[in-house]
Amino acid sequence: MVVAVVLETWPKASERFISRELAALAGLGLDLRIFAVARGPEGLLAEEPFAGLAGRVSWLPGALSARGLAGGAGAAAASPGRMLRLLPAAVSGELRDPVRLARLLPRMALAPALAREVRRAGAELLWAHFASLPGAVGWMASRLAGVPFALSVHAWDVFVNRALVAAQLEEARLVTACSRAAMEFLQRTYGPSAAKVELCYHGVPLPEGNDRHPALGLRLAEKQPPAVPKAESPKPQARPGCPFRVLAIGRLVPKKGFAYLIEAAALARGGFEVELAGDGPERGALEALAAARGLTERVTFSGEVGAVELSAACARADAVCAPSVVAPDGDRDGVPNSLLEAMACGLPAVAADAGGLGEAVEDGRSGLLVPPADPPALAAAIGRIAGDPPLAARLASGAGELLRERFSLERNVRRLAGLLAAAAGRDA
Repeated sequence: MVVAVVLETWPKASERFISRELAALAGLGLDLRIFAVARGPEGLLAEEPFAGLAGRVSWLPGALSARGLAGGAGAAAASPGRMLRLLPAAVSGELRDPVRLARLLPRMALAPALAREVRRAGAELLWAHFASLPGAVGWMASRLAGVPFALSVHAWDVFVNRALVAAQLEEARLVTACSRAAMEFLQRTYGPSAAKVELCYHGVPLPEGNDRHPALGLRLAEKQPPAVPKAESPKPQARPGCPFRVLAIGRLVPKKGFAYLIEAAALARGGFEVELAGDGPERGALEALAAARGLTERVTFSGEVGAVELSAACARADAVCAPSVVAPDGDRDGVPNSLLEAMACGLPAVAADAGGLGEAVEDGRSGLLVPPADPPALAAAIGRIAGDPPLAARLASGAGELLRERFSLERNVRRLAGLLAAAAGRDA
């Protein structure tokens, strides 16, 4: 089965989980043809899972390039009726919002080129990741190409974006959400057209008794314990005799709530260190906050990390924390794959109860869950884990069980393959 996959940028470090899922689907025999709007950093092309997908990827021409104009003209000539019907169908839902309408028009110019590539590939299904640019372009291209449309939604594209989401939900034969929080938000916001949404977690690879990082496929330091430790065999402290070290991973943006973790470090009795693995527009403000709280020596900013660096960060940490909040614009986390990867390394987790975090961190079972935007609660929860090794072991063991039950990459990918086949009109 040939499936055309639409992404905004490829390769993209923060969307490694999508490419990992695509690689697993290809391993099951799906003939994936990946079309990206923009080209990501060349350096990522040598890393897995990007390297294994390189032969399947092409980038769409610019809408005003010679190739893009030729594609648009060819699409118009091949299906003039569809082109004429597309404009009112796309614009009608955006007329009351000039800003969204202005953003929509350039996207429409990409659709004919994508439609032409989809037809050339002989695709039986056009599948877009994110209900923002890829979803809008994919929805329009599916109409032009006469190919069924499928959509996978994530976080920002659900909680903040509104452009053409209703149209995509109505048109799609399949819609998957990677968190229950996103699925239920769609159902509350869009009503019957979102009733078709399927919950399908991305998941992480889980180990089979080997010494490899279960999420990243990389060898860890010798001191790294099994990825799913047993309660009676807790992960040893990464640096015995040194302060307890908490790892937090993600873009430095408001929804991640990293300022509250820094405030918690300032409040904690006995103190703990923080490593922030990621980069983003809030870095300067967070560095200033750490300095103002006298934590310059205890808060480390690692910048954006690749797979090797993330593996090393997990190996030197004693716990992982996701202090997320609902941002002022409504954005929030789904189930961050970086959190799952750290939990799969055996790190006990502390998370704020925002977005879909409670789907991975069940309080008292797979981690400790605290109210969002609450530094004292964060400090207390981290202090409990730091001061109670048996508790840390029980939480790590419970996380292993939950990962196997809910976040197995193999199990979730097999289910997704069946859903895609059904959407294309094939037997699973």
